Amino acid sequence: MIATENNSIEKLIADFDPASKVWVYQSSRPFTSAEENEISQALQSFTKQWAAHNIQLKATGFIVESRVIVLMVDETHTDASGCSIDTSVHFIQGLENEYGVELFDRMIVHYRDVEGWHTTTLSTLPDLISQHLISKSTIVINPLVATKEEYQHSFVTRIEDCWMMQFV
Repeated sequence: MIATENNSIEKLIADFDPASKVWVYQSSRPFTSAEENEISQALQSFTKQWAAHNIQLKATGFIVESRVIVLMVDETHTDASGCSIDTSVHFIQGLENEYGVELFDRMIVHYRDVEGWHTTTLSTLPDLISQHLISKSTIVINPLVATKEEYQHSFVTRIEDCWMMQFV
């Protein structure tokens, strides 16, 4: 993984198994500082009470680059069940409604250039490349990571090193 602001995140997930499940929710816009603080508190509250079949999940949630919510569950303790996953989806839908953002749009792309992070859509990548605004080596967030190990190694990556390459 290419370096980000993740020292505190690495500490947060240090004792999670590499195979821990990860769910990534990309925001249609960056969160304000106030929103990020509120959502971070909501994530802490949610993950502290998140359970599967009345058994507490070893879970955490955090925000990356003020625009991506990540939920992680270490299933070496308790498996996330269908009902517990449904509960997390309802929680994320509540955040969408409360903050007026889209978090389930899989066409959202976050990329970084010298000015910082930007939000666009998958369909605009070819145009951005042809206009020389981005390249195949542009840093992007890979929302398809499914485990802690994948998160650590390929969450922040280059377009040419992930599934997005097929769209450019």
